Amino acid sequence: MRGYLAAVLEGATREGALGAIAEELGGISTTVRTNGPLRDVLSDEGLPPHLRRQIVEDVFAGRVTTAAAHVARFLVEAERPSELVSSFDEVAERAAAEVARSAEDVLDPPASRAAIAERVSGYARARFAAGVDRPGLEELEDELFRFVRTLEANPALVEALGDPLLAPTARAGLATHLLGGKVTPLTLDLVGYAAASAEGRELTGVLEALVGQVATQLGRRVATVRSAVALEQAQRDRLSAALASAVGAEVELREELDPSLLGGFQVAFGDTQVDATLRRRLDQVERLLAAPLVATGGPGAGTPAGGGRGGGVGQDGGGSAEVGTPALASPPGAPGTGADDGGGAS
Repeated sequence: MRGYLAAVLEGATREGALGAIAEELGGISTTVRTNGPLRDVLSDEGLPPHLRRQIVEDVFAGRVTTAAAHVARFLVEAERPSELVSSFDEVAERAAAEVARSAEDVLDPPASRAAIAERVSGYARARFAAGVDRPGLEELEDELFRFVRTLEANPALVEALGDPLLAPTARAGLATHLLGGKVTPLTLDLVGYAAASAEGRELTGVLEALVGQVATQLGRRVATVRSAVALEQAQRDRLSAALASAVGAEVELREELDPSLLGGFQVAFGDTQVDATLRRRLDQVERLLAAPLVATGGPGAGTPAGGGRGGGVGQDGGGSAEVGTPALASPPGAPGTGADDGGGAS
């Protein structure tokens, strides 16, 4: 709600209509709070969100501006029914505070990364509701993705943009200064709001979540693929098809080259990460070889030579030991590799 309202009030400010929309939101709040039948039906836990939205549209259509109606509709869809009355009151209070605040005042308190991501998501939803065509969304997705990659490659830039000692307006100003003239106005606004909201290293993660939100708006999902060498087209097609089958939506692959992986690839897909790289396999072998041998007792307590399970430690009756290592029959971590050892996905 905070992010959605921020975008609506920002647009009203640009149009010179901030005072008018604040007054309208105050009127909506008063109506919901004082009209018993309306309050009761909107607070009904058993009423589906789409019906609450329809009721709000029927009650306020033609009586308030489109922007104010969008805020009311968003509230009844996003907030718990039992909290709707207080949510409408809070929206009215925040709108009135926005009218009175100076540029240095901060209305949104610091929050967790998840809460900040929700604020930025709400801000983006409001901007999308105002009307963004598909080419505009595709351009936004590409610009946000490229900016995230720029941040990942420049830790000093991340520190500067996320400096908690800087005022939110200063962080937003720095971000817009960096991107000014290089991206569309929508991208500039979204990055500026994210920079004002997120502190420290949270900014990169918040922007990554925003890339995913834009992809969802386009009806697809985004998977980031890191590999030592560029994937062949056949590999891209197989990977895209497998991911699309898993989630039931079109999947767009964003590729990055990372020679340190040596071979294979990593896939980051929402909260899921798959590491099928040669680097990971070699690290596993190194840890296995460095593990201490486990003594199994005195004479006669051992197992037959080579009897250790899983390629681990085997010990014969004479006390000698051997350490097995995983077979590397095919390029480890490459597409088509055989059974994994269980550590490839989380």
